Amino acid sequence: MRVARGATSRVVRLASRLWREHTSPARLGLAVAVGIIVGCSPFFGLHLWIGLGLALLLRLNKVAVFLGSQISIPPLAPLLGFTSVQVGALVLTGQTVRLEVDAFRLSRLYSLLQQFLLDWVVGGLLVGLALALPAFLITFVLVRARRGGDRSDSGLDDRWRRDLRAAAERYREAPPGHRHYARIKYRMDPLYRQVCELLGQRDRIVDLGTGLGMLPLLLALRGQGERIVGVDWDEAKVRSGQRAAAGLEALLELRHQDIREHELDEAGVDAVVLADVLHYWPEEEQQAMLRRAAEALRPGGRLVIRETDREARSFITRALEAIAVRLGWNRGPGLTYRTAEELREALRALGLRCGADEASSSAVHRGNVLIWADRP
Repeated sequence: MRVARGATSRVVRLASRLWREHTSPARLGLAVAVGIIVGCSPFFGLHLWIGLGLALLLRLNKVAVFLGSQISIPPLAPLLGFTSVQVGALVLTGQTVRLEVDAFRLSRLYSLLQQFLLDWVVGGLLVGLALALPAFLITFVLVRARRGGDRSDSGLDDRWRRDLRAAAERYREAPPGHRHYARIKYRMDPLYRQVCELLGQRDRIVDLGTGLGMLPLLLALRGQGERIVGVDWDEAKVRSGQRAAAGLEALLELRHQDIREHELDEAGVDAVVLADVLHYWPEEEQQAMLRRAAEALRPGGRLVIRETDREARSFITRALEAIAVRLGWNRGPGLTYRTAEELREALRALGLRCGADEASSSAVHRGNVLIWADRP
């Protein structure tokens, strides 16, 4: 009897330890996302061991990874298998496979794997990534809300909260993906407050790679610029931003254009922002963008850059970026990260005076640096 109680006590302690390890909102969200990707793979019977291995390697909550992998429970497994094979076949051969969902029964698993293994692996990865990103965001938001928020917004005063809520509210008519993204980003990402504080009051501001136009919109609502322009090559995002900016046309203009082709004002600008943009391009393209931005600055003008430092411990940040590019949310020819010192050296070589850089404080933006440089 005593032996049984001792064994039960050890099991309880182990379960408690597994449940409590790596439980930050970001790591729990990533654990669920990794579990979902594993669960979409065709390696039935090995999902548990693959998930545990990845949890140990990436230092993730093992219970959350296991729960995520349960997306392949019997009612969903045939649908996931069918979808994965079709997506994989479409990517690899350009056409789908003539199969029905009913064909993906457990009794036929071996023959299906023999015939469609590569299609299933490739398609399962893509389907898993598509499901993993919203799962990460939902888990992060729910855990964070249950804990009453995190330190990233604890220092915000009432005015900042009002400004951010007012900006987010303007996206209420946007498509659901854009609407929820704007609300979550304004709440979680310190970028918008930090850039507003770094810029102060400026006459002419340009935000290159503006996405939904969230930063220009906030600057316009706060009256921090006389003329604010946002440029992005994602037409759907720009349209959502334009609808959100209705009534602010005298201050704000959002343009659908490749930022490499955008002609900066010949008379010069007072501020240029490149937030989470440079790393989508090879180093030569990055250098060209920095040169054009630096040359456009008036004396006393400021260039603000946010990037992920290549030498920083930023696995979660880079993983989310890679997923976003894979899903087409963010666009670019590839991902090329540089160190903060390399960026500062490039700016100094362009005749700019670099100021202090500060790391973004949000858990899901770890490894980011915010660098500002002035035209003397």
